[in-house]
Amino acid sequence: IADDKQILASLEQYLLVNSFNISNGLAGSLTLTQLIHLYSLSRVAGNEYQTPYCIEAEKILFQLMNRTNWDLFFPRIHKAAITWLFQQDGLTIPLSQQLLNSCRRYNRLHAIDRGSIDEMSEVHIIGELVKSGDNSAARLLVFLVKRLVELNQEDEATAVIDVMTAIINMFPFASNQFLLNGIGDSIHNVYHAADFSPRILLSCSLLFFNLLRPANPQLLSDQTAWLSITIK
Repeated sequence: IADDKQILASLEQYLLVNSFNISNGLAGSLTLTQLIHLYSLSRVAGNEYQTPYCIEAEKILFQLMNRTNWDLFFPRIHKAAITWLFQQDGLTIPLSQQLLNSCRRYNRLHAIDRGSIDEMSEVHIIGELVKSGDNSAARLLVFLVKRLVELNQEDEATAVIDVMTAIINMFPFASNQFLLNGIGDSIHNVYHAADFSPRILLSCSLLFFNLLRPANPQLLSDQTAWLSITIK
């Protein structure tokens, strides 16, 4: 316990002293990523033992996450740390961007060699988050689809939709989390748009049928968008 407290205190002190250097890129994106990983893991340990933490240091870290470049998945992040991050308010923008980056990588490499081990590992980690339902991962993926469709960014939206399908193939009951967060409305919007290509329509159809198989029937009956999608 004493070691956990000391590690958290050291990280907080580092943030308070070096926030300017980090925000101006002097420390490097890898340093920031490692700092995010270590801090998140330390906060998880601190919560277990009700260790007090510095609100100002955490605020600085969240601001850095919103303003600077970093990579959530490099190096490999501990499951407890990433779960803690996706349970925090105020990180919608940076975590959405990290999810989008991962979807881009997965689809780019998947098109070449059916997905590398590293990219599949990223999707597996995201899928575990979605399946657990105790964090914002499913909500943010649905938010990304909705927003990208609204912005007519078809390739980006397709990348996210394809990752959602991959997640359901790994964890079938993750479909319930997507349904609870309104994916039906996003699919409905794609089907009823006039200017989307067959590529995204095919991706939506694959997601649609993969959602239907394991989904809770009550969730489907509670959402009117699914009737319209089925008719379409």
